[in-house]
Amino acid sequence: MNPVLNMLPFSRALWQATFYTTILALSSLFPVQSLVFDHERVSHRYEAWRLFSSFLYAGPELLWRRCSYFALFCIYLQWKISSTLEDDLYPTLPADLAWQTLIAGSAIITLNVPLHTPILFPELLIAYAALLASRSSRSYLTFAHGIISLPMQTVAPALVIMQVMVAQELFAVVPALSGLLVGYAWAWLLERRPNALAAPRVLQFVFPDQPEKPILVDDGLEDTAPPPQVGGGMWDGVAVNVRAVPRLGTPNFHGGCRY
Repeated sequence: MNPVLNMLPFSRALWQATFYTTILALSSLFPVQSLVFDHERVSHRYEAWRLFSSFLYAGPELLWRRCSYFALFCIYLQWKISSTLEDDLYPTLPADLAWQTLIAGSAIITLNVPLHTPILFPELLIAYAALLASRSSRSYLTFAHGIISLPMQTVAPALVIMQVMVAQELFAVVPALSGLLVGYAWAWLLERRPNALAAPRVLQFVFPDQPEKPILVDDGLEDTAPPPQVGGGMWDGVAVNVRAVPRLGTPNFHGGCRY
């Protein structure tokens, strides 16, 4: 089954926009310089698309020999981290994740204007990883079908180190740390003021609320309600699924056990 189709709405839309933007740029169908963030061009020439395209281009600013392999790896990381984030924290509220991503992106832009950071894709990815580490109940994040597992708390620092290694200069740690700061501030606001980050109604038309995922019981049937509780003495609190087998004649129950 196609893993992209299994993604929740916002992470799927974000991944597809990143994939097509990056592939078209690497194919030289339009110049990379038209995608990077430039405060002067945005404020004086009104090239407002740069506010979004700088988050959607996963390759380097200057094309180099093996940039396509690195870009594909970054796209894979975004697919894994963003889909896990939406699955764990926003399974029924994709509009909230979209709205909060816009807020986090605005904060990243504000912090990186004096740094003249051209590509903001890594900073948003680091913010996602920091938020996931702070709010998710997972202990590990697995890659490559479970072949590689990283402790959740190490994913964001690993992305910061990777960004410095790719840039091959120590100054690259400063914009990377801006993503880390935004991610932890995001997690703090979710804990302290969750209602303040709720999405406006207009965004809910684009990303409507999703139904809760049904729970699969042993017989493969969907069960959205908890099983009934059988009371009586020592069997208080024992859960019995009375519809798991067909009834033949008079059902035989003894002491809360199923036959």
